[in-house]
Amino acid sequence: RAGEEGYEIVCGERRFRGGSRVEGLEGFPVIVRELSDTQVQEIQLIENLQREDVSPYDEAVGYARLLELKGAEGAPLYTVDRIAEKIGKALTYVRNRLKLQRTPKRLLVALRRGEVGTRQCERVGRIPHAEDRERCAAEILEAQHDDRPMTAEETLEHIREKYLLPLAKAPFDRK
Repeated sequence: RAGEEGYEIVCGERRFRGGSRVEGLEGFPVIVRELSDTQVQEIQLIENLQREDVSPYDEAVGYARLLELKGAEGAPLYTVDRIAEKIGKALTYVRNRLKLQRTPKRLLVALRRGEVGTRQCERVGRIPHAEDRERCAAEILEAQHDDRPMTAEETLEHIREKYLLPLAKAPFDRK
């Protein structure tokens, strides 16, 4: 995007900086386009989401930011389906990642430390009520399991038993 002082690098800035340090390199190919602020955000979000080192939580935040982008008429630019298609991931993958935003902080800290897995955090994020998510996170992290958090399998079973009501046991007519 042309500015008062030249152009703005929308993506590939690390490659640009790295290339500028290579002795004897006088230039490299670029694409110059006129972009709106929304288009810049979109391109940068997608590029960042496709990096290899992006954390699962940062990935969830990126998907959520794409869902917030609006077009010229104020209509959303993205749906979960469109995100999945654009980044080449399964629809369930994107939906599960988005659940990480509802995961309690203490569990996300444990995820960053490698104490629990992404799947555990996503499952906790599926629990409908915030208080239940907080209580479940505490139960998962309690050192009552051989001084370690619950495993992924233990977590899934725990959530099934304590937090998700099987429809067969529902106190209302399922029809």
